[in-house]
Amino acid sequence: MKSVVLIFCCLLLTCSSCIKNEDKGEKPNILLIIVDDQGYADMGCTGLANDVHTPNMDRLAESGMRFTNAYVTAPICNPSRAGIISGC
Repeated sequence: MKSVVLIFCCLLLTCSSCIKNEDKGEKPNILLIIVDDQGYADMGCTGLANDVHTPNMDRLAESGMRFTNAYVTAPICNPSRAGIISGC
């Protein structure tokens, strides 16, 4: 009896994996760039830096969204990085 139940469960799992999942839409395309010791005016897209040339980051900023108000979880880098990675 146990083998019949086991075979039935295995068959059920095999058949359920063959069912096509519905497309849930397009996934968001998110790019998170993390740098150390970068000030607000250290990118060309802010319009504040004349001596800094960042053409690729400027292109990304123009075609996407910039997050300009960020706060860290701690004043030193290791806990801040752990907070970004873990979400705490």
